[in-house]
Amino acid sequence: MRARLINFLVYLTVFLLPWQTRWIFGQEFLQGDFFEYGVLSIFATEILVVLVAVLRPRIVSHPKFDWPLIFGGLFLLISLVSVLLAANPTLAVMAWLHVLVAFFFFHNLLDKRIKIQKVLYAFVLGLIIPSFLGLWQFFTGTSPELSWLGLAGHDALVAGTSVVETMSDRLMRAYGSFQHPNLFGGYLAFGMVCLMMLPRWYRKLRDRRLLMLISILLATAFILTFSRSAWLAFFVAMFIGGWVLLWEHRVAVKKAMPYLTVTLLAIVISLLVFWEPVAARFHPSFRLEAQSIAERQAGYELYLPTIQNDLWFGVGIGNYTVELAANHLGSPAWAYQPIHNTILLILGEIGIIGLIFFIAWVASIDRLNFKALPRATAIGALTLGNVVLIIALFDHYLFTLWPGLALAALMFALTLRLSEP
Repeated sequence: MRARLINFLVYLTVFLLPWQTRWIFGQEFLQGDFFEYGVLSIFATEILVVLVAVLRPRIVSHPKFDWPLIFGGLFLLISLVSVLLAANPTLAVMAWLHVLVAFFFFHNLLDKRIKIQKVLYAFVLGLIIPSFLGLWQFFTGTSPELSWLGLAGHDALVAGTSVVETMSDRLMRAYGSFQHPNLFGGYLAFGMVCLMMLPRWYRKLRDRRLLMLISILLATAFILTFSRSAWLAFFVAMFIGGWVLLWEHRVAVKKAMPYLTVTLLAIVISLLVFWEPVAARFHPSFRLEAQSIAERQAGYELYLPTIQNDLWFGVGIGNYTVELAANHLGSPAWAYQPIHNTILLILGEIGIIGLIFFIAWVASIDRLNFKALPRATAIGALTLGNVVLIIALFDHYLFTLWPGLALAALMFALTLRLSEP
């Protein structure tokens, strides 16, 4: 009974990951002003993760998973060293605690008593309500404020809301239940790959029909996030994974083909219906797109001057924006953003030593994945990993926000479990 309860809590955590319910208990300020990365909070899903870790401190896992756990623990220790060097220790401690909980989440999912197909199913089901919410946000141009669900209010006509501007309209991007459309897009890209693996385990007619309907819903919401990084991640990862699968596993391709066809059809129809705002996202002369490109370019230009004095151990976890503001005065607090590259952000905040241990952690996971190829489940894991890798090259939320850390931890755990010897 105890084991079943703990397993249920793990699946519940995965299902609830899209919801941002949290307890905000403090706020750090940047040059006397509010900034979003200074919010001190604990998410409800983090509490569930810690509860599972307390109830099941020792897991039953494959011996081959020992090295990924060891390297992950060493990365945590190096990250803790960076806390001591941070200009704002409060932000550093909170950032480190979020990483620690993400490691617990990774640890919890490696237990053999957790059925990996149920984890995939829980993640996909958890995206249904956020997807409906995302469609409603796009078509109405508003989003309700419901603090107990972690929903912030948004309005397409209010400055600061993520929108797409066309020649004739201003359309709100789909947030779903997330802080930003890019984060929602990343979850949907990951979820659609998870969905295409499910036919391996769920073969009843009722399940197949449900998965078809969910694939249409997720694909439509995916386009309405207008997240270029998520779009790129999904299509490139699917191309690589599909090519390997087609080369090695024709039977697996046959099983996944109906869901892939429906997903791509829904994406193509959505692209055609909303072609004008989609095209606007790739038009550098439009005001918002030009501003986005300029901000990202400036982020890269300011990166090296910000970290050059702290290359070995970094400026401190969670402190990149603090160091950026200290070295480049004169801008409003909201203008100081982490660099839109997770790998460079880890280097900047934890330093060369921290990045080495992070790469060793990733390599210990990928090693098992590559040894398991060309098994169909290992190819699925490879595809999930490529989704997160490409997002990491264009966004920072995988290291700056709890939902992003949770997504990265989930990907690491799924890679190992789907590649399990």
